[in-house]
Amino acid sequence: NVHAEKVGDLPMNDGDVTLFFRVGTDYNNNFYEYEIPLKLTPPGVYDANSVDARNAVWPAENQVNFKFSEISIVKDERNSKYGYYSNLNQLSTPYSKNFDTHTITIVGNPNLATVKSIMVGVRNRKGADNSSSHCVEVW
Repeated sequence: NVHAEKVGDLPMNDGDVTLFFRVGTDYNNNFYEYEIPLKLTPPGVYDANSVDARNAVWPAENQVNFKFSEISIVKDERNSKYGYYSNLNQLSTPYSKNFDTHTITIVGNPNLATVKSIMVGVRNRKGADNSSSHCVEVW
């Protein structure tokens, strides 16, 4: 699970930042990426023995559940659309599919048997004016 807490006075809502988890043979050209919008934890002090408090600090919506079956679906869908050995530009263009609570993206031709890199990060989902800033503590 992931915890996300707003820091500072800037306005911020659930989903304004996302967590991504990327695995592949490299960070830029051949990877699968799992991304979820983060639900914010309200500020305050919580009783560590309370189930309600644990659910508030570690919301179920922030659970990372990287399903291998879903990445196969996305890769098969992309390859069916563009052709497995088609134009390499099509394979290097990110291809994404939204699931109920998350998005899976594929770039290039990653292979789970040859994973060499794992990246976890937080992404600011900027508004249409590209100027929204957010400050968040994630752990």
